[in-house]
Amino acid sequence: MTAPDNRLAAQIAASMIGAPYRPGGESPAVGFDCSGLVRYCYRLQGIDLPRTVAAQRAVVQPVTGDRLAVGDLLFFRIGTRVSHVGIYYGDGQFVHAPSSGKAVMRSRLDDPYWRTRLQTGGRPVVPAQFDTDSSPRSNSGVSTSAGSSLAATGALSRNP
Repeated sequence: MTAPDNRLAAQIAASMIGAPYRPGGESPAVGFDCSGLVRYCYRLQGIDLPRTVAAQRAVVQPVTGDRLAVGDLLFFRIGTRVSHVGIYYGDGQFVHAPSSGKAVMRSRLDDPYWRTRLQTGGRPVVPAQFDTDSSPRSNSGVSTSAGSSLAATGALSRNP
């Protein structure tokens, strides 16, 4: 299996800009919370990430700041714990679903608020191992599924 183009996840996320924030949301029709947006964008590529920020952080390959690539996940500490995630868009920007009352947006990593809260980056990867049930799964717990083409799903055109 070939590695996904994680840049596509960033493009999908950017196409969701303006979708409303919804706690527990993970679709354009309902809206998104931060981890729901990440999960949606990667699911369209056949990578089924876990639902929560903590679980997503646990299954990605860690990436240091100097190796950050478009499509990598960025994890932020809000309050006392890492509880926010976004998708790196490139050029110091990331796409995320920030909070109630706001919509999916693109923000800058050099913004004082986000700069002081950024904790780590991580890269979703295609699993190299398979379970006995034949569904691809890595030893990190990230599973993949056969996906339809993005053109067929309409992933790049948001219809909330």
